[in-house]
Amino acid sequence: MVLGHDGVQISFDWPRRDGGKEITEFVVMYDTIEDFSLANEMSIAPSLPEKVPSNSDKFVFNFVPATPPLNSGTNYFIKLSAVNDVGTSTASAVASVIPSGPPAPPSAAVLTTLQSSELPVTEATVSWAPVTNGRLLYRVVVARQTS
Repeated sequence: MVLGHDGVQISFDWPRRDGGKEITEFVVMYDTIEDFSLANEMSIAPSLPEKVPSNSDKFVFNFVPATPPLNSGTNYFIKLSAVNDVGTSTASAVASVIPSGPPAPPSAAVLTTLQSSELPVTEATVSWAPVTNGRLLYRVVVARQTS
């Protein structure tokens, strides 16, 4: 299931056999190439997946990798492995998914202008800086000429 422009929801059946040891992590491999020749990996804590209420064997978690992120409109191939002290499981069947949705909002805007000028200011530069608190606040800046 697609979550948005940079994430997907992965559902899976919990491993039926664990070799007598608890699962210590799940490894998600994802790539834009079906043979996984340029695959990226992300570890998922076994406490993150949640049990699907209507199905006792099915678990689900939101997969939104930060580096490298998923890109909207790009086809990704994803597979999942379980890891414990015995070793790493065989990977799941490969799933194909295309994240989609509106892009993330821009980061905080910074407006810079000339400090002083003999000529009227006719242009301004707006640049975007990373948001540090995870929220984007919108601010309207109005400039007017005074005599």
